[in-house]
Amino acid sequence: MNFKNKKTNLGFTLIELLIVISVIGILSGVVLNAINVQGVRQKSRDSQRVSDLKRIQTALELYFTDKRSYPVPSAAFVSASVNNATTGLGALISPTSYISQLPVDPSQGTDVFAGCADAAYGYSYRATASRYALIARMEIDASITSRCSAVSACTFASWCNCGTNTNCYAVQNPF
Repeated sequence: MNFKNKKTNLGFTLIELLIVISVIGILSGVVLNAINVQGVRQKSRDSQRVSDLKRIQTALELYFTDKRSYPVPSAAFVSASVNNATTGLGALISPTSYISQLPVDPSQGTDVFAGCADAAYGYSYRATASRYALIARMEIDASITSRCSAVSACTFASWCNCGTNTNCYAVQNPF
């Protein structure tokens, strides 16, 4: 017997490699759909919105502790991301810095304010000297306890009732 002429297969055939690559491609597509990348991004932006409203709320409470009133805007509903005389929130930045800057909605990068409309994402602020509500439109349903319809401050002083929109998230003064 001559063992030198015997040919051994030490690799994979082209067909075997193509089949394995196809199976890996199909499985990765199924996994990416299961992960729902867009849903993860929406949840991330919603978490940032909640965090931003809590930061503004903390600044408002620090302001209230010093001044015994909240900054009162000159219009019914104003943007909570704009530092000007209309919003009254400029008082949170200067002369005493309760917050370094007013946050803007993470999906916009700039302030987009549509009041009570559901058309755009942004932060809204409404206040009297003793009450306030901060409102954000979420991309995914807000929890039941923080929906605008569950926040009593949403309906005072003939505000635009904040509606029953399940994507509406609000916080109010704790009193």
